Amino acid sequence: MSSVTKAFVSEAALSEIVVKAIDDSVIGLLGGLGFVAVPDKEQKTLSIMASDQDLKIKLFAKLRDEGVCFSAGPD
Repeated sequence: MSSVTKAFVSEAALSEIVVKAIDDSVIGLLGGLGFVAVPDKEQKTLSIMASDQDLKIKLFAKLRDEGVCFSAGPD
């Protein structure tokens, strides 16, 4: 059984985490975590501001557990 990428973290610099949704099925999950649509970006780009490192770690763990991928990049 192969897995299908439904979303990926495209940025995680400083306190902002940006996720690009490929499949609409993850939009509800992201909204439930507090992600909001990014103005002036693609419709399926959502972000959240993590107030501290502990919250960022918890969000990353939840995204990982839900099958959200992480892009290979400097951040």
